[in-house]
Amino acid sequence: MVKILLVNLSVFASLWASVEVLNYYINPFSSESLRTTCYYDWISYGNCPEITDVNQNTPSDGGEVVFTYTNKIGQRIPRAEFEFVGGQVKHVFIGDSFIQADEMDFSETFYGILGETLPVIALGYSSWNIIQYADAIKKLGLRNTEYHVFLMPNDITPAYYRSVFRELQQPREKVTDIAQPTGTRAQLGRLYDLSLLKKLLEFLDKSQPDKNKIALVSGSGFISANSGNCDPLLELSDAQKGVLGYDYLVYSKKPICWSDKYIIAANLAVEELQKLDELVAGLDSKLSVYMIPPGWSFKNQNTNGRKNNGSYYFSDDVMVTTEPLTEYIKSKMVNLKLISLERVLMDVMSKCGNCQNEFYFPDDGHWTPRTHELLASYFAARLD
Repeated sequence: MVKILLVNLSVFASLWASVEVLNYYINPFSSESLRTTCYYDWISYGNCPEITDVNQNTPSDGGEVVFTYTNKIGQRIPRAEFEFVGGQVKHVFIGDSFIQADEMDFSETFYGILGETLPVIALGYSSWNIIQYADAIKKLGLRNTEYHVFLMPNDITPAYYRSVFRELQQPREKVTDIAQPTGTRAQLGRLYDLSLLKKLLEFLDKSQPDKNKIALVSGSGFISANSGNCDPLLELSDAQKGVLGYDYLVYSKKPICWSDKYIIAANLAVEELQKLDELVAGLDSKLSVYMIPPGWSFKNQNTNGRKNNGSYYFSDDVMVTTEPLTEYIKSKMVNLKLISLERVLMDVMSKCGNCQNEFYFPDDGHWTPRTHELLASYFAARLD
């Protein structure tokens, strides 16, 4: 009996190993550069330089496999070994993962589309905030250009670990580490990351019920028209107030509804924006700033991610505006060119009915190719 069991186990192990080997060679991630996260001496963190990165969207987001390439400063480029001609650049787009846009091919991004006819470049990485935007501009050092900087409420929210508020509380050490990991351990780690076994274990983990379910917020209490009404904040449970989504709800209200912590966080962000404005002026350049609305600023966008319950708890019908936060920044920097992209996108969505997940990916939550195409048209009509 034991012998039969051992034979069956050996056969199963051999078959599994054969499938794993086949999976490795047909897996697009096997072409990904073997690197750790890179840290530069000029910025807290970002894309590794001169690598090929591979990302696969979830089935709900389309399932596409996307290859991204970077140059020597970790900037996303159209293809490997491509070089931008810095002296010709008239517009620089800088932001976080919405600008990084690794859910789609470079040619589908708004700056990729614009770059076909206009001298533009873009630089962005997940969770960058105003401090990193300034560091990136210093590194680029381009003069007589226009810098287009994209803000996100997470740049400001006290609860987000990469906000200005949190970074100034706990500054991150800037180090240089672009070494390529080598050796048996690195290779085994890579094999496991690409294995079917890891996928199976991740699937089993995700299938476990969420024991800390937070009730979803519904209704119209957080739209722009109700921004002066603080009562919806008082109706939230302690669980709802304990995660990042609550910060979005607070900033959907006018400052009269903000506690001291939220005022301080907003003011710290304004101070960094003022430094950024002075930096750009010192480069004889112009600064335009854009506030990015999350998918839950609109109905029926990012319909899975907005309910992930680890950070957010927004039903499909709720709309959490960014307008009061945008207006507060404008009141502190009256000469700053600050554009609300919530208004730009709302104008389009109001004309297309349901538009479910057409502008924000359902799982990932970033802009879809349709939104990038829309923004390309928006900027093409306004840039020199």
